Amino acid sequence: MEKVIIIHGKRKIELVPFKWRSIKRGEKVEYYQNKNKRIKWHFNHSKKGSCQIETSQELIEIELIDCKIEFIETRPHLELQKFQELFIPFISYPTWTKEKHNAYNSLRDYMNACHSDYINSSRDNKITKVRFVNGFTVFKVDPEQRGILMPFRNQYVLMYEYAKFKFQHFLEVYPLNEQITEDILESIAQNSKNYFKKS
Repeated sequence: MEKVIIIHGKRKIELVPFKWRSIKRGEKVEYYQNKNKRIKWHFNHSKKGSCQIETSQELIEIELIDCKIEFIETRPHLELQKFQELFIPFISYPTWTKEKHNAYNSLRDYMNACHSDYINSSRDNKITKVRFVNGFTVFKVDPEQRGILMPFRNQYVLMYEYAKFKFQHFLEVYPLNEQITEDILESIAQNSKNYFKKS
């Protein structure tokens, strides 16, 4: 995403992506609404998910979930068909030959050009739906989802694990702008061998 806009009533603030990711992780973040520095937003200060809007006259205490969140994104959505066309050749090589590296780079170049977000999560976190590198799954985000996946409520997403360190999983989430059926998921499962985890 290029930027995130958080709106509450008549007030709004624009955030760069890395600040938004810090907020989603529950980290304390302070950000001025504009250059004149008269209005300051505090995130996760009193508790995780809290939001305070500080002006010279008042301090407004709200919940982040009560705010409207808009994402400004010009990158295209990932297309499952195109993803499979690049993923299947990559996994067809049993060892990391030059050809496998080239196939992997083509896959990652395509994925990096698509609309996505990043999640770092632990092995025991419910949000960790993939637990091995280059594994992926497709699922519909719960309409009441809170936390990191909240912006993707009621949407189908592809979750991909691009790296792992000890018990930490580094995941990418790609919202899908297409109709997902059981037949499509079954086809992906058959073509992607053990890399696809059906939710």
